[in-house]
Amino acid sequence: MEEVQEPKDFRGEGERRRSSLARSFQFTKDDLRLMEEAVSHWQADHRHSYDNLFQEGNYREYDHQVKVEMKATFMKVMDIDTLSQQFEAEAFIQAKWEEPIFSGMSQQELNQLLPTDFWNPQLKVMNLAGDYDQERRSYLVRYEVGCTSPVVLHRWRFKGVFRESLELKHFPFDVQDLSLQISSERSVDEIKMVHDPWHLSSVNTKAFQDSQEWHVECIFKRTSMEYASSAIHPILYFTVRVKRNVGYFLWNVVFIVFLILLLTFTTASIDPTSSDRLVSTITLFLTLVAFKMVVKQSLPTISYLTYLDMYILASLLFLAVYSIENAFIAGHKTTVNNDLLKQYDELAILGLGILLIIYHLLFIIHIQVTALKRRRQMADLDKKYAIQAQELYAKRREFLSSAKPSPQPEKLIKPRSIS
Repeated sequence: MEEVQEPKDFRGEGERRRSSLARSFQFTKDDLRLMEEAVSHWQADHRHSYDNLFQEGNYREYDHQVKVEMKATFMKVMDIDTLSQQFEAEAFIQAKWEEPIFSGMSQQELNQLLPTDFWNPQLKVMNLAGDYDQERRSYLVRYEVGCTSPVVLHRWRFKGVFRESLELKHFPFDVQDLSLQISSERSVDEIKMVHDPWHLSSVNTKAFQDSQEWHVECIFKRTSMEYASSAIHPILYFTVRVKRNVGYFLWNVVFIVFLILLLTFTTASIDPTSSDRLVSTITLFLTLVAFKMVVKQSLPTISYLTYLDMYILASLLFLAVYSIENAFIAGHKTTVNNDLLKQYDELAILGLGILLIIYHLLFIIHIQVTALKRRRQMADLDKKYAIQAQELYAKRREFLSSAKPSPQPEKLIKPRSIS
């Protein structure tokens, strides 16, 4: 009788082979440590070599002025610190310039260029407070329509805290200009910084709170730097304009002060000849003084009064005048008839009430024609910005359709990254 063979367990055989293969590729702790050290050394050398390309002066130089076209994009504005007069933001700067020395090279040859092969604008942010939280640079060399020479695109994305002198006179109805001051270590004889005529600077509105409005401005100024007083260096200001959320201060400060003023008139129910009325009024006065000290902690030390300071000081002045009136009535209770004192007291309270209403009306009108006027200007500037963007887009499409083809066909190029 033939012997029947049992079927082989191929699944078990496969598991044994995988187990044997895994054992053959096991690494010891020393092997892993050596590999980690090798990778870390390679990354350090790689990073250092690229940092040197942009930071240690290893780049091409020219004996003439180079025109650099720049645009800025505010990617995100995270925090505006009124007390320290700083703001935290993430921004993207694009600078481009032509490199005539590379004319005639193919796109494939341009792809092989290193940062040491072309000129560097040596850009820096003047109002940076401390170090960058994040920073990334990349470059791209390509032919563009309408340009006879290859164009270098220097892309710079960074995140940090920046200093800004805030104008707080209209606080809390203020509108602030948050600026990035982009300068160069080169003098105006070496570099000419201008805004990009084909691309407007912009801001990512989705990264802002719903209560903020924005407008981007590009202003060109020249200044003399402290580190090289003999040379003049350019500064390009990229400004985003934001308005403060008024609701918080209206409900938590202005409304409470207004309630304290209204509570002042409740003391009219107390006998004018009694000292209790004066005590109640002075208590309200001291309450408002303490409240003002708390509000002052949220503002930096400035030499001028804000609108909020004016309102609180005017309220304190009103309480002081009302306290003087109470003291005057109480001080003449023994020399003047009580009925006559009550009549004087009623007239004084009525006059102070009318004066308080007139003050509020005048103050509201003053805010409308000063602080809120800037907010209305923001809305107009936003409309002009939208129109300008549409006109520039149409102009660019017309130019691209009528311009001659670039010397070399454009290709999708992976930018070189410098971390």
